[in-house]
Amino acid sequence: MTRITKRAEAHYESREVPFGKTYEWHPGYVILECDCGEELTLTSTSTITRCRCGTDYGAVVRDIREREGRLREKATHPWHY
Repeated sequence: MTRITKRAEAHYESREVPFGKTYEWHPGYVILECDCGEELTLTSTSTITRCRCGTDYGAVVRDIREREGRLREKATHPWHY
């Protein structure tokens, strides 16, 4: 059975600089452990969605894309808050 070992939601990280703030985008991702033991890191822009054993994780990539499309306004535009 495939296991999710780590999952992160897309977000911006802000950093204070001398005359303001900078924002760095970090896309959402999922780290999976396949039944065959291989570890895969998938993001919304992943082009390779198959494990070496042939298992297709395209549905996971589509799910990440959908979740990024539904992020809260504060997560996608932190400079407004």
